[in-house]
Amino acid sequence: MHFQWGAADAALHFTFHHPTSDPRGLDRMTNTAATVTAARDDDGIGLIEIVVSMFVLAIIAIAFLPVLIEGIKQSAATTTLAAATRIVEDQLTEARAQSASCAAIQAFADQPVAETTDPRGVQLRGAREAGVCPEDLPGTIKFTASVSIDRDGGTAVLSSASTLILVDGE
Repeated sequence: MHFQWGAADAALHFTFHHPTSDPRGLDRMTNTAATVTAARDDDGIGLIEIVVSMFVLAIIAIAFLPVLIEGIKQSAATTTLAAATRIVEDQLTEARAQSASCAAIQAFADQPVAETTDPRGVQLRGAREAGVCPEDLPGTIKFTASVSIDRDGGTAVLSSASTLILVDGE
């Protein structure tokens, strides 16, 4: 076996000599030489591989961009809807906390509800409405709270809920 390292050609050269003889006296191979060359300048990642991988990542990112944009839009709409639902629930809780008389529930319903701005800056407008007082007491009165926004020249109700409140006096 012969080993040679040539610094000038930057390659490894191996030469193998295999003289073999058959025990019967018949030589199958008299001399076999094989040269294996391993290039030393192929180590590491080259500039082309880096550029190609950046291009592939950019294509993948562009493919997911519409999904990301739609997710952001849905998140913003959900934020506004959650704020509206919270305001409606607060109004129903305040109505239940009033004294158990029809006059108190109706007076609360007639008070104006302050406009609120959600975290995105959307103006939310609340409204309250009390039903007709029952003739026979004790009874129940229907109370409705809703939140709306101005949209496309009109008003859109985002959230609305009703509850029955027990009253025992006028």
